[in-house]
Amino acid sequence: MASQEEPATKKRRGPYKKYLRDSDIPVPESTLRSLRSRQQRETDKNDDEEQTGSDETLINQDVGADEALINQDENVSEQEPSQEQSSNLCENVDAEISNNTPVGQQSISPHHSIGAETSETCDDPVDDEITGSNTNADEDQADEDMKQGVNYIKNSVDSGNYFISLSVKEQIEGLLKRPDIKLIDHKDRLVDGIRDIFDGDIFKKCHRLGIAIEQVLTLIFNTDGVRVHNSTKNTTWPILAYINEIVPEQRFQTDKVLLCGLWFGRSAPNMALFLKPFMNQLLQLSETGVTNCKSDGTVVKYHVFPIGCSVDSVAKPKLVCQKQFNGYCGCLYCLHPNDAPVEGGNPNQRFYDTSHDYPLRKETQVITDMYKADQLDRAGELKQDSVNGFLGVSILLMLTGLLDKFPCNTFHIVWSMVIDYMHCVLEGVTADLLDLYFNILDAAQVETLNERIKKITPTQSMTRKPRT
Repeated sequence: MASQEEPATKKRRGPYKKYLRDSDIPVPESTLRSLRSRQQRETDKNDDEEQTGSDETLINQDVGADEALINQDENVSEQEPSQEQSSNLCENVDAEISNNTPVGQQSISPHHSIGAETSETCDDPVDDEITGSNTNADEDQADEDMKQGVNYIKNSVDSGNYFISLSVKEQIEGLLKRPDIKLIDHKDRLVDGIRDIFDGDIFKKCHRLGIAIEQVLTLIFNTDGVRVHNSTKNTTWPILAYINEIVPEQRFQTDKVLLCGLWFGRSAPNMALFLKPFMNQLLQLSETGVTNCKSDGTVVKYHVFPIGCSVDSVAKPKLVCQKQFNGYCGCLYCLHPNDAPVEGGNPNQRFYDTSHDYPLRKETQVITDMYKADQLDRAGELKQDSVNGFLGVSILLMLTGLLDKFPCNTFHIVWSMVIDYMHCVLEGVTADLLDLYFNILDAAQVETLNERIKKITPTQSMTRKPRT
């Protein structure tokens, strides 16, 4: 009995002890806060249980209504539900589940596209699974797939890795409607010589598309990682694109650049997953195009084609599934093995010996190497090796689907990948040349140059002032 009475005789200290002994003493503030907190937790728990029960009831009612609708259709005719009915059922189920999504209400859903056009043309891995189940399986399986898709999105958000995809068509049409946008006149192109991208061999393929060149818009796209915070490893990878047919003085202005997608995560994106919605949009725009109503009332339809991808030397191998530039066969443009050791350096370091000539890569051979590497990787035989530097199939090969609709492909897997001008030229050869020039100067001459550089007044277009 003594052990059972111990809790009752347990020591209590402070105001709460006095409150227990004397009923005239008011309840301590700490006790009131504790009671309020406990009551709030119980109230929240009851509300959650009621909400869960209500959601389950609504979902069960929808499923029952869906089954009744399907049974009614089967009694009338032994055919599957029409496409319109299936679409309505999918929307009902999607609405119920999105209301119960623990991620919270969002105007932009991770892993989903923005705008009607993107929703129609962009196939997300989650969307592929859900759409297929809605059309080929029963509604109960569709509900389960929807829930799995929502959970997949929630897990991706919780892990800190997700992306959004935006409509390219809506942005292009919005640009063309602006009265300040000026498009180039192809009649002013140079016959002999190179002045703009239109004088290059890649663009000249557009003349073989069977479409009037005045009704063609071409894009160059880019993606690269940007550190969001100095204290974390989170990075943002935007997909940017610009229209070549806009006059050069407007082409690269920030309000003329298209934002086609945005990745946020703790690591570099899975390019096959990240770029797939964008690739699908490009294929769709090449066929259906965009429309623009001119000031005189005429409506012009433009077909949109990708002709180039401009990325740095670090992002490029990620896009083409190739070893990095300092690895074996790391050059995308030729078959240089990059196997010459550095004298007196790290035995693992290699450099490109220019004493020998190596053949340039051909697109057909590159595609063959990619598929061969992918087969070896699936069989577990690729290991640390590669097939002429390639490790798998690049997501950019989706653009070869243009050959299904047009007589030629405007995107070349090798030569449409623009050479990295900033790293190779400005921060590479140019930096080396400057070192050679200034290393022969004495301290007084260097100081004189520094003073002259500081006196330079740059134009407003230069965001950085001269520094030494």
